[in-house]
Amino acid sequence: MSVRRVLMLLAISIGFVSSIGTAGQTAREVRRQLRSNRTAVRVEAVKASEKLAPVEAIRILDKAMLDREWEVRQATVIALGKVGGEKAVDLLADGLYDWNLNVASLAARSLVDIGNPLVIEKMVRLIKKGNFIKRANATAVLAAMKYPGAADLLLGLLEDPDPEVRANAANAMVLSKDPRALAPLIKVLDDKPKVRAGAAFALGFLEDKAALDPLLKCMTDLDRTVRANAAASLGRLRDPRAIDALAAALQDKYAQIRYNAAEALGMIVDKRSVDALYGAVQDRNAYVRMITAKSLGRIGAPQAIPPLIQLVRDSDMQVQLEAVLALDQVGGIDDRVIEPLIEAIKTDWYSVGYAATVILKKATGQDFGVDYGKWNTWWLLNKDKRR
Repeated sequence: MSVRRVLMLLAISIGFVSSIGTAGQTAREVRRQLRSNRTAVRVEAVKASEKLAPVEAIRILDKAMLDREWEVRQATVIALGKVGGEKAVDLLADGLYDWNLNVASLAARSLVDIGNPLVIEKMVRLIKKGNFIKRANATAVLAAMKYPGAADLLLGLLEDPDPEVRANAANAMVLSKDPRALAPLIKVLDDKPKVRAGAAFALGFLEDKAALDPLLKCMTDLDRTVRANAAASLGRLRDPRAIDALAAALQDKYAQIRYNAAEALGMIVDKRSVDALYGAVQDRNAYVRMITAKSLGRIGAPQAIPPLIQLVRDSDMQVQLEAVLALDQVGGIDDRVIEPLIEAIKTDWYSVGYAATVILKKATGQDFGVDYGKWNTWWLLNKDKRR
């Protein structure tokens, strides 16, 4: 490839010039570069096409959407978002099904950026007739759009005859956060499991206490996804009346439900939340114990110190680290934490030991770095004096 061609593509791409010769010559040159064996050259050709007349750009980008390399397709969906128009919307809708998640997500982003009635119409068609992946991405696009009427369409789709459509519409309400969705979402809590699950999840994002009782009812649902989503939403409501139901959920046989319940309890700053989280300190799943430590730290009450000390001594290093970091958030740190924190310095994971020394320095006024021997010697000499 000649230096002239490279300079031409770069100039068009970054906007120094809008054309070289006639528009036809520029388009021919870009198309030639798009046939290059080098991925980087094809990417630059796609970027350069943005400066062409829309008709020419679309012809080039249509072919680029079929490129074997995801980097080229990624540049293409970005360029299509800038070019816009009906054909661009159609191509981007196809991009929602790309095997590469970066390409699919950027196609969705470009559709949101275009944000006109053409996009809404296309997304509604995909929600009703597309495959599962396209339906999911189309609902995400509609939810993220600030275009007037998108929320109305989602509310209408909650009453669609197809349960898959209703489920996707319910999930999409997570991003729209339209307060008008409260009653329709509560209504579909008696629907099919997928629809109930989507509604239970979306209700939390409305942050309306009127959803409390319906969500509490969902905590005994036979479907585990409904229970898990309801637990997450109860945390977002931050209502102490949910503590008993969330505490009971810590005994659920499914780890995701226990995880969501423990996380939700951390969002409800109440002494009873600490008491409830005691039940998760010895959970058989390390991720549940980890989120329990985070939640105890988020609550920040001195009553959280005893369970956090247990978690500092956990066999899982990630749990240990979260417990140590949580202790730094708890008010009223006292000498009860010194010995377990000194023991934590011996762990094989440097991050745990370092975090422990930061808190030890605050609690004792001493600074021995991550030297376990010096900390232990100091403690043996001083622990009786500090009582």
